[in-house]
Amino acid sequence: MPQMDGEELLKYIRQHPELDDMPVIMVTSEENETKLASIKSHGVTAMLNKPFDPPNLKALLENHL
Repeated sequence: MPQMDGEELLKYIRQHPELDDMPVIMVTSEENETKLASIKSHGVTAMLNKPFDPPNLKALLENHL
């Protein structure tokens, strides 16, 4: 994303009451455990690693939507 990364987008979403209850599922190739912990602490609903398995994404979407 050219303007912000996924964590910044997640922070933005969680700071706005009208968006706060929106599920956020991130697909990432991030391996840094500190960065992943920070993302989790900001309220990500779920994360999938790249490459992801489409049935796993479908299951997450069905669970959270």
